[in-house]
Amino acid sequence: TKRAELSWDPQKLCLGDIIESFYRIGYPAFPFDARDRQQKLEKERKRGLQRVGISLLLSSQIMMFSIALYVGDARGISATTAYYFQWVCLILSIPLITYCAFPFFDNAVRALRNRHMGMDVPVSIALILAFTASCWALYSRVGAVYFESIAMFCSLLLLSRFLELNARIKVTSLFDDIARAIPKLTQRYTDDGKWESVAVSTLVPGDRIIVKPGEIAPVDGEVLAGETAMDEAVLSGESEPVTKIRGEKILGGSINKQSPIELLVEQVSEDSFVSEILRLTQRAHSMKPRATIIADRLSGWFISGVLLIASCVAFYWYQTDPSRVIPITIAVLVITCPCALALATPAAMIVASGKLLKSGIALINPRVLETLNDASVFIFDKTGTLTTGKLKLEQVVATSTLSREKVLEIAAALSAQSEHNIATALRTAAEPELRAQNLANFPGFGIRGEIGDHTYWLGSAELMREQGSVANNEIADKTSTEKASYLASQGQILAVFEFTDQVQNGVDTLIGQLRNKNIDVRILSGDSATVTQRLGRQLGIEHCLGNLKPEEKLAELNKIRDAGGTPVVIGDGINDAPMLAQGTISIAVRNATDLAKRNADLILLRDDLTAISNALAISKRTLTIIRQNIIWAVMYNACALPLAVLGYVQPWIAALGMSLSSLIVVLNATRVKK
Repeated sequence: TKRAELSWDPQKLCLGDIIESFYRIGYPAFPFDARDRQQKLEKERKRGLQRVGISLLLSSQIMMFSIALYVGDARGISATTAYYFQWVCLILSIPLITYCAFPFFDNAVRALRNRHMGMDVPVSIALILAFTASCWALYSRVGAVYFESIAMFCSLLLLSRFLELNARIKVTSLFDDIARAIPKLTQRYTDDGKWESVAVSTLVPGDRIIVKPGEIAPVDGEVLAGETAMDEAVLSGESEPVTKIRGEKILGGSINKQSPIELLVEQVSEDSFVSEILRLTQRAHSMKPRATIIADRLSGWFISGVLLIASCVAFYWYQTDPSRVIPITIAVLVITCPCALALATPAAMIVASGKLLKSGIALINPRVLETLNDASVFIFDKTGTLTTGKLKLEQVVATSTLSREKVLEIAAALSAQSEHNIATALRTAAEPELRAQNLANFPGFGIRGEIGDHTYWLGSAELMREQGSVANNEIADKTSTEKASYLASQGQILAVFEFTDQVQNGVDTLIGQLRNKNIDVRILSGDSATVTQRLGRQLGIEHCLGNLKPEEKLAELNKIRDAGGTPVVIGDGINDAPMLAQGTISIAVRNATDLAKRNADLILLRDDLTAISNALAISKRTLTIIRQNIIWAVMYNACALPLAVLGYVQPWIAALGMSLSSLIVVLNATRVKK
């Protein structure tokens, strides 16, 4: 990704020293900016395209003269003409070696300086050996020239790396598009009732801003006034705009598609949802999957082995047939360059990361792609994961002479200043014209307030019993839903309000797909056992445990792991964080707490659990393609090396084979997107 995150003690080391250290090992370093990175990558792409274009142009000319020499060897050509053609090939090869192939030499020098056997080391040795031997043969008029092999080698290798660079640019641009989406300026409401233009970085929670049609929300906030449709595609991949009304949350980076809205700032830009996702995904790209680490180690040893084999081959053929030493040694160095092996895993991983993001999933730990397909148990939290956590008023049971509409209006008036989810559901169901006075809140139990000459109580059965309203009243135990609230006055129950928690989108589809894969599905929840089991019956999940504390959830998880299972944990809250941290694979839903997200391997970016099914499919396809790439790379080298050692492969054929093997790996990796 061409990005590094640093922390240092400015009392002991200045940033200039760090940047100088980067320069010494060959990496120019600049402060990170998403726009700047894309500009630099675009410049790199243009330079790469320029090198490929020049290389192909020069190679076509060199091959034209080389074909004439091949035909001349068979049909007859004068020595003077052949000598002239060879000099033309030399002149055309000089720009190839000095300009087009410069990145190979630069990378090789950097690798050797850092005592690392990079894949460009044998590439550079082969190019230098072929060019030097050809120049000597031309000068002494003894031996063969290999200018066409140099041209073929450079062109094909540059082309394959250019395609690899394009794939990397496409993936990093997905994340940079999100970062660039956040505007620098916005309109803030001042104390004197005016709107002023301010920098987004100066906003603080509690500020009031306006987002006009076509503008991008600069921070996370709550709609204070107005109603509109927000395009969240850059955040979640969801193509359809989402309707937002007063009281609903807006994510920074989403685009206002319809009407102006006023927002109450809840998170400053660096703490917003989009910033957190960017930080976590960037951290993910700094982590290497086990397959990549193994491939890197194999590549280093493989390169050392290739250099040793090439030395032995050169010594053998020098003793056997000195005229064949140079072409065979070049062929061995070129044909066995482990480009395909080194690209086998990262090429597929980087495409998979981009595919997941488009599917509404942020990949936080790339190693999860290696284990997700082996999952045997899916463990779900309940509230906020399988359910939305937003209550809906399902039924009103009036138990007095007051009408349903009247008791609902009284309850909504008592709830006017409460942020509890039951109060929110009551306000959604009714717009009160009454106003409650002398409100008193009893956290966890309910509310007391006065309307007219009457005092009303609204809350749980426990609150009613404490106030003597429903002592031994059977109504409190006869609700058919998981949440209930009671309205009472003067020792009499006036109404029972029954609520249900809505099931998340895609839950039924996901659970059905997991069952088809013979994956065990369980619910471990802190909610009551009755409520948890009711949801389990509704979804067809047999193993459901409620009333669990975080440590009890963790104990259940360890039982599964001790029994040999591979658990996937899906949760959203602080009480899920220990289980998410200990799960073999952990997934945080979109509205999860920051702590839950930091302990997750994957984060859902939309309120739809079917995205998990996409992750399973992408994981399986990625692993299949990685295996194909590694098998291809190993089989290619296993077959090509003996042929090159025995002298059956010409240098230009070796260049073609090596470059095509790398190209096949990169192109095969792009199949992850399909």
